Amino acid sequence: MTHYIEIDTQRYPITEDDIRASVYPSILPPDVSELLAELGFAPVQPSELPAIGPHQSLQELPPESIDGTWRQRWSISTQPATSADVDAERDRRISAGFMFQGVRYQSRLPSANQPGDWDVFSGKALEALIAIMAGALVGDLRWSDPAADFAWIAADNSRVPMDAQTVIELGKAAAAHRSAHTFAGSDLKTMATIPADYTADHWWPTIN
Repeated sequence: MTHYIEIDTQRYPITEDDIRASVYPSILPPDVSELLAELGFAPVQPSELPAIGPHQSLQELPPESIDGTWRQRWSISTQPATSADVDAERDRRISAGFMFQGVRYQSRLPSANQPGDWDVFSGKALEALIAIMAGALVGDLRWSDPAADFAWIAADNSRVPMDAQTVIELGKAAAAHRSAHTFAGSDLKTMATIPADYTADHWWPTIN
């Protein structure tokens, strides 16, 4: 549907039905295109919607005349990020996994649909500590089950053999990964204005 602007009053948007019903109902013929300019109305050429990013909204501005042609205009406004936005980015990055001894491990936070990995880290690290206190030595892969070597499943589904001492170090790396992102998110939230690019890598710990 074509929109029009009433040039004298800058009233916009107006449709042909608006003009016919409330402006000149008695004199407009079925085809009004040839009369609109004489009556003070001009068609407004639509413009392509500009792309917008997160926390941005689009608002239509009054059209402007360029070389005698009225064209549609848009304004992009950016809403400031909130603490909840930072929390969501923090959790996404925590759950993206971390590197330990050249291998990536998953570190999903709990959600409504699935349990997280943190109880597994803490529970297995505690079991490893108890095994060490009971005499488990470096290189002993049967500290958890005397009948089978212990292995941790990596993010790529490969199985990485680990002794009790390595499991404790894995747990420490997982905790450091989560802690570093928690503090980075806290730093962002304490700023007077949260940066618009709060999702950029330079605000967050590096994950190799």
